[in-house]
Amino acid sequence: MKTKPMTTDTLLFNEDSIISLEYGVVMMSWEKEIMEAHAKVIATGGDVLEIGFGMGLSATAIQEYGVSSHTIVEIHPEIAKRAREWAKDYPNVTIIEAAWRDIGDGLGQYDGIFYDAESDPAQSEFPIFVKEKLIRPGGIFTWFNPNGVPNGTYEWTGPYDVSKAANNSKVGYINKPEYYVPFIKY
Repeated sequence: MKTKPMTTDTLLFNEDSIISLEYGVVMMSWEKEIMEAHAKVIATGGDVLEIGFGMGLSATAIQEYGVSSHTIVEIHPEIAKRAREWAKDYPNVTIIEAAWRDIGDGLGQYDGIFYDAESDPAQSEFPIFVKEKLIRPGGIFTWFNPNGVPNGTYEWTGPYDVSKAANNSKVGYINKPEYYVPFIKY
């Protein structure tokens, strides 16, 4: 697990990827289908919280499904800048440049939450915070899970074929040829 958040790391922005010089792949364009699948699970018309903006693939899909409000928390200043630029087209979006744990209770409550912050040193704490503070009754929480295979502790959609990415040696964050979108409904 990473020991510090990716706030000062140098990023390379390419047409089809974001690469961290310290951590490696941040996001790649081939993820669009699975990001859209995460969005479909949580964008049920209410208020959505998204932790991590990346390339904006899930954020764009969330907006296409239509939500009342969409709060995006992004810790990396360069990605947050890109998120603010993207958000100019969406009046219901709020961008917060911070770590979720630094704003904690100030986040409020949501009907849908998507967590995609793989380099977050407090990653294991987030699901507990969701359950205790962030999710409204009936709300749905989903997260990026590269090792995700279905199990009995949560629901899922899929499978999504990611075999081309899984077999690409440049992509070290997908470990299976199929991807399942995990979620928990509260």
